Amino acid sequence: MDKAQKVGPGKQTIATFESLKLAATIGQLAHLCNDSGIDLVRDSSLIIPKWDSEAKLKEFAPLFALNGLRIASAHNVLDEKVQKALEIFGIDKATCHNGWGLALDSVYDQVVIAMESASDLISKSS
Repeated sequence: MDKAQKVGPGKQTIATFESLKLAATIGQLAHLCNDSGIDLVRDSSLIIPKWDSEAKLKEFAPLFALNGLRIASAHNVLDEKVQKALEIFGIDKATCHNGWGLALDSVYDQVVIAMESASDLISKSS
């Protein structure tokens, strides 16, 4: 796939995507390929028009949640986005009043699983 490649209804070039969005886009395309039985690399022109920028893959949910927590921390924000991210990890912030150690263990474990799942998804598509 060329960085000038345009995807989806809005025809955005993938060169404008940041790393997580790019990885998720490749994951979405891989998912479409796996469902259709086609090869991501060889047949990308067949699947790229079907890309949906609003589609959410469970494989990437923990990665986006972690990114959301990172952004919230950098801006010292505690809002509904943070609560939603914590929920993705199954963390109740009320149980963390003595520290975030066990919660972070859960985050790390789920991020590793998400990375492995995303890698498997993409590997199966080519």
